[in-house]
Amino acid sequence: MELYEYIGGLQAQELPIPMMNILNGGKHSENNISIQEFMIMPIGRITFAERLKRGAEIYHTLKQVLKEKEYSVGVGDEGGFAPNLENEEQALDLIIEAIKKAGYEPGKDIVLALDIASTEMYEEAKKTGKEGYYFWKTNQFKTKQEMIQYVIDLCNKYPIASVEDGLAEEDWESWEELTSKLGNKIQLVGDDLFVTNPERLSYRN
Repeated sequence: MELYEYIGGLQAQELPIPMMNILNGGKHSENNISIQEFMIMPIGRITFAERLKRGAEIYHTLKQVLKEKEYSVGVGDEGGFAPNLENEEQALDLIIEAIKKAGYEPGKDIVLALDIASTEMYEEAKKTGKEGYYFWKTNQFKTKQEMIQYVIDLCNKYPIASVEDGLAEEDWESWEELTSKLGNKIQLVGDDLFVTNPERLSYRN
């Protein structure tokens, strides 16, 4: 059986939409951005080859944008650029600029995805004796409610279609609230929440 048949069923005819990691922060880089991964997703009725082409074009356009603004074009652990920026929102603004300069329309041709890796922020907050989320690279602390609202605000401001690890793996009540507010609008991915815990993934009535 082919992998695409195993994942998508025997009648599968399309590959999944790729998430392309083009800007890094968090523990995957030495820059001053706390969110771990900023990704793009080429959408629409196009082939996988065209999705890959668009992703490559935007990646190289982002490099040009960073160079023009005199930011570093060194890369993080997973190949995304890792410049020092003012904040996480500036990273999203630069990606939007690169999408447009590459000739595509944000929200129509390309949407965004984030891996916030909030468990890292949760653990950093514990080190300071607080319960919440600490953006340790920019020295900003957010309560659980502020973190939920932060994720919601980002999704309202930018064409974000997927958020991975928007909250810490043990922050159950916050996950429930975030899911109730965003779960029917975007894809919420619980990587830290589920990936190494078969008990949580098992079916229960």
